[in-house]
Amino acid sequence: MTAQVKALRQRHVRELAAARRAADRQLAALMREMAALRHHEARAQALTRLLAERDTALARQAQRIAELEALLRTPTHLG
Repeated sequence: MTAQVKALRQRHVRELAAARRAADRQLAALMREMAALRHHEARAQALTRLLAERDTALARQAQRIAELEALLRTPTHLG
């Protein structure tokens, strides 16, 4: 009986170790996925910021073009 209990205990220890290793692998995979998602989120935020800056610059340029075109339509007193 003692040998049987010992064998069962060893089997249980091996199964528990295998389950822990599997859980550790799964946790590591989840952590890698979270890191990748954080990276993509940061990249998306940076791109959003760049697009907003570009849109602001384009709006300023459009305003300046409109001002210059208005000046071209204004008659001059040169002659």
